[in-house]
Amino acid sequence: MGRIEQLGKPEDIYERPANTFVADFIGASNLIYGTIAADGRMESADGVLPLPSDCAALPGQQAALVVRPEKLLLCDSADSLLSAG
Repeated sequence: MGRIEQLGKPEDIYERPANTFVADFIGASNLIYGTIAADGRMESADGVLPLPSDCAALPGQQAALVVRPEKLLLCDSADSLLSAG
């Protein structure tokens, strides 16, 4: 027997998945697990990562950051990132 994990418009489900199952099921994604820090970042085994400004997780909570490949922008320096925007 199955169950519905999330209802909504395709864009909403893709951009704001309700849980890691939905994130992994809908499109290509990388999941990075860690703990929310008090300074608005996530500490993981891969390092310290910035979080979106609208992140609702509280400091100390375990969380998963969903990284979609098409959302990444690779730059050789911070100056390149600033000029790309």
